[in-house]
Amino acid sequence: MKKNEELLQKHIIDDFFVKELPDCITVYSHKKLLKDQSKIEIFRHSCICPVSYVEKAPEDNDWDLEIGHGNPTLIEQCDHKGKLVAEYSRYGNDDGLEPIVIAQDIPGATENPAPRVSEELILFLNLYRDGDTLYAIDDSGEAEEAVRYSDKEITVRKKYLMRFISAKQMALLLFIQSTYSTTEKYTGNPLDKIETDKSFIYHLFTLEYPGPQCKSATRLIGKRIILPPARTESSEKVYEKFIYKEDSNGEPVEISCDPYNLDTNETKPTYLTPIYFKKSVLEKYYNNPNKYTIFDGYLSCVSLWGLPIDNDHESTVMAFLGDLGKLPNKEQKYWRSFNIPPSDNSISRTNYARSFLGEFCDAKSPEFEFKQLYYDINNKWQDVHGWFLLRNENVDSIESDLKNFRIPLSNEDDEFKRSLLLLSKLLNDRLDKNNIKKHISRQLNDEERKLGSIKLLKIYLEENNIGTEFAKVLENIQLLRSKGVAHTEQSGYQEALKTILGEKTKIQLITDTIFTINNFLRC
Repeated sequence: MKKNEELLQKHIIDDFFVKELPDCITVYSHKKLLKDQSKIEIFRHSCICPVSYVEKAPEDNDWDLEIGHGNPTLIEQCDHKGKLVAEYSRYGNDDGLEPIVIAQDIPGATENPAPRVSEELILFLNLYRDGDTLYAIDDSGEAEEAVRYSDKEITVRKKYLMRFISAKQMALLLFIQSTYSTTEKYTGNPLDKIETDKSFIYHLFTLEYPGPQCKSATRLIGKRIILPPARTESSEKVYEKFIYKEDSNGEPVEISCDPYNLDTNETKPTYLTPIYFKKSVLEKYYNNPNKYTIFDGYLSCVSLWGLPIDNDHESTVMAFLGDLGKLPNKEQKYWRSFNIPPSDNSISRTNYARSFLGEFCDAKSPEFEFKQLYYDINNKWQDVHGWFLLRNENVDSIESDLKNFRIPLSNEDDEFKRSLLLLSKLLNDRLDKNNIKKHISRQLNDEERKLGSIKLLKIYLEENNIGTEFAKVLENIQLLRSKGVAHTEQSGYQEALKTILGEKTKIQLITDTIFTINNFLRC
């Protein structure tokens, strides 16, 4: 009895025709399954068709487009004079059926190419491939799985397939053919059952000659029809609320960042109302430099979005209310989680000059001033001293290190060590020892000739009456690096750190270090 029920393929019919579409839709597959003395073989395929074709689709259970069909071809037809002429057909049919999966059968080839989704779908959704998966990039710059290739199966995430057929305003046809065979004898009447409505049709029937290795078999052939969602403009954007002030009781007051509904009355919140955030809001962007870039006054996510910011503060970041409204909602939510009341914060002089006075203004933040000054150090040193202080090899590595360098956003040791390591790579490791030694005017003794580049630089600076604070800073960086930054932490790291820090925090130490370096580079 149980085998009889399985021969009715009820579980397959329910999964394919009755249940709601899954989150990942199978658009192509060929599977063979063995269970006890039974065997099931399932083929699945798909195509899209004009909405006008939908009325015709339920007329029969046969697949409207077979696997491997729907590719470009020349079709010979008679013209009005009865002469045979060849016409190019993009999809090889007159019904407007288009395959979702391209399958090729190449005569004489040792192996046919693996089936793949159509290039049109890939291009429309702007997908990229990584291994067996095609990814889409959302408006926040996050990668999301859209298409997956596995063993003899291709699935497309429902939201992306629906987006595709909605844009084309074409219906989706999902096809199935399954054969169930067993070594047990079917005791019921022969099956020849057709079920249909506007959204599906299938034919279930018993095979008269099931084969030498089985006694009973049934075959199911059918299709499911999915109409396209209405083509609409992008869904209405949701805007987050941000704290822009505190009321008389000290409670935060929020307002939507919708840039199209902000008042122009200066007594009320406007597009240029400053909104403040903890500086740690930038951490996720600093930690993913391949996707995000933080400039002096601007944050960008590749070519997807950008946000003008005031990052010339020591502990906060400011953005204008209206600019926040132009972020993807996902990013708005992220920024909202770092939102703080204005308190004693104010717009930096740099941002005020740029935003309200239309003036060019260099960054006052030591981090960005360092990046501006760093590129000119060799040229300016050469102008004054006649030789290059830093070696110029590995330019790409230098640019990457400079881009990734930042004053720590917290006093965590990992952040502190990361900043020290990058400073060491940008300065200590690039000092041209041979040039420095060559331009020391006095005769060096045997011990001095063995000195490292930093101590030699110190001798040169003293000889030329140039402040040695710069060399001292480099020595501190080198000491901390050797004790615990670039290598396994040694026992002397904590002692050295305590001595160099004094009463300062790690953020303050890096900030003061950059101030000293900037003064040297500036002078």
